[in-house]
Amino acid sequence: YVDLLQLPRGPDATIGWRILRRLQKRGKVRTLGVRGFRPEELDELPRGGADVEYAQCAFTPYRPGPTRTTWQQFGQRSVALAASGILTDWPHALPPVEDPHVLAVGRRTGRSAPQVLIRWALQLGLAVVFRSASREHVAENLAVFDFELPETEMQLLNGLATLAEPTIPPGDGYFHTYTAAGSTPRQEL
Repeated sequence: YVDLLQLPRGPDATIGWRILRRLQKRGKVRTLGVRGFRPEELDELPRGGADVEYAQCAFTPYRPGPTRTTWQQFGQRSVALAASGILTDWPHALPPVEDPHVLAVGRRTGRSAPQVLIRWALQLGLAVVFRSASREHVAENLAVFDFELPETEMQLLNGLATLAEPTIPPGDGYFHTYTAAGSTPRQEL
């Protein structure tokens, strides 16, 4: 069986969800999740999304994804929230793993920038999704359970989002355009 299948947000979500549920009932899939959904959008799925166990969202220090209220709403539904893209630079000119603040936290804690970022998200209560073609990077990324970041370092990393200036496009309000110093605004789709 497949351990986890996730449905991306889109116009055919109801149909897609029914297909995933059938696969799960046949024992082909263990866990069902969604990607890019707001908590209230789960209500549009069959059975009000009661079968959703996992939700994935884009999450970086510059664009920390859903608000804590959204985290709580997923939590009230017993849905695990996972951060993806935590080490990537889009839509910013400066990759988080090269950010001087992240590097400074790494120096002070004796950890690499990716380890700092992954540990930061874990301490916020998120699961973390990362990818790498390198066994060494995977091993490094998994070596984050034997330390904790001090509260002062967490506050510093939490504050990195203020370095980007969000503007809310007309209509949605959930998907944002961000401008980092020296970069061109792009919209998350």
